[in-house]
Amino acid sequence: GINAEYMGDGVPVNSHEAKRRLSCRAVERREMNKQKQKVYTRNDPASDNEDESTALLPRRDGLAQVQQHEISYNDQLLREREQGLRAIHEDVVTVHEIFKDIAVLVQEQGEQLELVGDHIETACTRTQAGTAELRKAAESRKSGRKRYLCMLGTAVALLVLLILYAKFIW
Repeated sequence: GINAEYMGDGVPVNSHEAKRRLSCRAVERREMNKQKQKVYTRNDPASDNEDESTALLPRRDGLAQVQQHEISYNDQLLREREQGLRAIHEDVVTVHEIFKDIAVLVQEQGEQLELVGDHIETACTRTQAGTAELRKAAESRKSGRKRYLCMLGTAVALLVLLILYAKFIW
């Protein structure tokens, strides 16, 4: 996970595991310091007249062991840090790919939203045109009824006149 803590080996650990590893490193450092102290011995314990700079001399074989131990310990720390950096780099690359994918999705959705907007505008325009046509049809129907009623009224009036005329003539 992105939020997980990483120790030098690149494996995510919880905070308890991280504290345990850090305390192990502290113990290793204390042991290294103890070994250094064992390597340095007094050259002549009976001589109290020597100054402090010459009183402690390293044993050659012990110093080489301590130096070798320090080198291997530092190499181990460097490898752990390198693994941690690789893990972080991989996570950054993964996050970068996720952001690129999200950007593509956002662009596609933006295009789809524009299409939906265009369709809504077209539907609105067509609805308004349809409403206008329906109004015209309603008015035409009303005026058609009026014409029909006028013609019917005229026909009835003519028929009545014809009937009256026919009665008077015969």
